[in-house]
Amino acid sequence: MIAIRSADAYCRTPAPAIGHNGGPRLDQSFEAYAWRRAHADAWKSPGREIVMLRTRRAERLGLGYKAYTSVLLDRGVRLAGVVVMADRMLAAHETRIAAKLASLSDCAIILCDDGDDTIADALRVKGVHIDTACSTAQLRAVIRRAAACAQTSPGAFFMVGWREADRDGCEKLGLGLFVSAFDYFQIARAPEGKSVGTKDNGHTPRGNLRIARDDPVAQQDRAADS
Repeated sequence: MIAIRSADAYCRTPAPAIGHNGGPRLDQSFEAYAWRRAHADAWKSPGREIVMLRTRRAERLGLGYKAYTSVLLDRGVRLAGVVVMADRMLAAHETRIAAKLASLSDCAIILCDDGDDTIADALRVKGVHIDTACSTAQLRAVIRRAAACAQTSPGAFFMVGWREADRDGCEKLGLGLFVSAFDYFQIARAPEGKSVGTKDNGHTPRGNLRIARDDPVAQQDRAADS
């Protein structure tokens, strides 16, 4: 009897050898080598004075060194402002958020809300100058006006939000960075009070958005909409 084997049997990846950790194969191509070299050269320490200067500038914006430097390397601009996508969920933490934004220096603050002025009022009480917008079209105009006043581009602004729609809006507006509101304001993602798990990644993972929807304030919003 002649055994007939399918084509898949010949194309199947061989089983990993003993001691294999189950990780992906190492990319030994020249493109991967060139990419690793370029990444290492880009993140090479520019010197103690420059690192300290960037660190101080990042702290004024409430960011970490890597997040600030990534925009500088990617777009060639220095971050100069923040766009906060405020909603009812964030309004429940207005004290913490207002304190964080009031601590910023040399930073233009733009607040885009959904009609809830809780955070804006808390900032005005503290004497913090802010620009506000109520729609995406209005937000684009406010960002351009603030960028012109600072003699820079919209890419010098970063957005703080927690919804996936906010992240998409950040890309459409041409902003330099998106930061999770849970990371930036150090607020809990879930009712259990669990703190932020990842920092300075510049994006909100989908899993975090799923946990954020379980927030009791978000549940109240969904109940009101229904």
